[in-house]
Parts: sequence; C-alpha cells; structure tokens
Amino acid sequence: MPTEITTEHIKRVVIDASIAVKLFSEEAGTTQAENLLARCFAGSAELFAPDLLIYEVVNALGKGKKFSAGEITEAIEDLYNSRIQIFPPDTLLTSTAVEIMTRHNLTFYDASYAALSKILNIPLLSADARAHKKIPDIETIELL
Repeated sequence: MPTEITTEHIKRVVIDASIAVKLFSEEAGTTQAENLLARCFAGSAELFAPDLLIYEVVNALGKGKKFSAGEITEAIEDLYNSRIQIFPPDTLLTSTAVEIMTRHNLTFYDASYAALSKILNIPLLSADARAHKKIPDIETIELL
C-alpha cells in the first residue's frame, strides 16, 4: 500500500523516472522533487536509482516534454552530476527484478525500481505508483 508523505521526511529512497523528470519540467510535484534533490546535495537525504532511470528520463524529456537535444543533454549531465547513486544491472538486481516482474505481472522497467528498493531495503518514491502498489514486500511512497 503506498504511503503519502512529504519529501522533508525522506532520508533514503529509490526514485523512479517519474520523480527525476520533475527535476527538469515544471509540473505537479516539481517543488517537492527539487527540495529532495537539494537535501541530497546537502547530505540529509540519499537517493538511489537503477541506471535505466537515465534511459527513461531521456525518453520522457524528448518524446513527452519535447525538449531539444541540447536541453536533454544538459538534463542528463545534471543527473550524472547529482548525488543520485545510479546502480548498473548486475546478477542480483536483474534476477530480483525478473522475480518481481513475473510474480506481479509488471514490466521489467517497473520491476527494476522495485528490485532496487527491495535489495536496499528502503522505500520507492514514485509519482505514478500504480504498478508498485502490487508489490507487498516493498514500501512505496507516492508523491502526489
């Protein structure tokens, strides 16, 4: 069951692309996402994500938000320069994601965020937690 919480209380969390896109696009939840990233830079919050976050953000900014190539490049450089800890796929992350994907009928993308949350034993923050609501063994925080 997703938990509703303000980002001021978050200490360690996995973020998905729906949160990262808010850092570059003015929309509902942008201020909360920016505040969370600022807290990450200040050392009072830790943010984690699988590396597919980069691919999903590029796609969302280019296809959904209609950013130019230069704007996308700047956004991705900002993500790489942020203090978000990016995890490449390895055997544990991939096998955990596959298990979650097949058990809960999710995409591998959604399951990857959930898998990292499960492995690190920390909540998953999403602005679109519909898919993650199906997973009882992780805590999902929904940014509303």
